[in-house]
Amino acid sequence: MVYKTKQREQIVELIKEQHSHHINAEILLNEIEKQNLDISRATLYRHLDKMVSEGILKKIIVDDKTPACYQLCDLDDHNHFHLICEKCGKLIHLDCEKIEDLISHINKDHGFEVNPSRVVLYGLCEDCQKNK
Repeated sequence: MVYKTKQREQIVELIKEQHSHHINAEILLNEIEKQNLDISRATLYRHLDKMVSEGILKKIIVDDKTPACYQLCDLDDHNHFHLICEKCGKLIHLDCEKIEDLISHINKDHGFEVNPSRVVLYGLCEDCQKNK
């Protein structure tokens, strides 16, 4: 049985507001503080873990230096790839047919099945390129 508490609904709404970006717990905590919501750090992590185990959220772990990110499963119904800025650490998800074609090519022509949720490209984001 899934209990829908006010805090859980507020967390889901915060994640929905950021649906085009990966959102981590620290970003959520900042939003909770900004919006003056009554959700503690422990409560947030408890709800995030529970929603991941229930299949409501997808937890994305790119590497051991980047905080885990969360995305609602119903908003993430297809694979996407990850870009990480080496300067500011921004994590961006990328939906790109050309990369999907590359993944398909690797599978078909090289016999290697790529896990699309673990594909990470490192470089500089647009903002950091401007500030070089």
